[in-house]
Amino acid sequence: PFVLEAAQAQDGELRDTATRAIGKLAEAVPKSELPEDVRSGFVSSLRANLADPKAGIRAKAARSFGKLAKNRHLTAGETGKLRTTLDMILGEDEQFEWDRAFIVRREAKEARAYV
Repeated sequence: PFVLEAAQAQDGELRDTATRAIGKLAEAVPKSELPEDVRSGFVSSLRANLADPKAGIRAKAARSFGKLAKNRHLTAGETGKLRTTLDMILGEDEQFEWDRAFIVRREAKEARAYV
């Protein structure tokens, strides 16, 4: 619960750290041991942080989403939404507008390998 709260904190450094921690938890906690409310909280927090004004936080959100996908913590519907979102970040959708920050696009490209 603290990580989920911190991922939405006003303080950018705390938000950044919590967003990264979500990815670390996705790697460390097996799918069978991650409570559904926590897992869905991770998804909601990362989705919100993909729109953060700070590029570093957006990049960590994309990276952590990739770790959730790699470790099979996402539902089929969440995986489809993530694929669409990553395509938007990369400018590979019908709008052809990408995230201006290279670091965000790089992390999105890596994450897309798992969706």
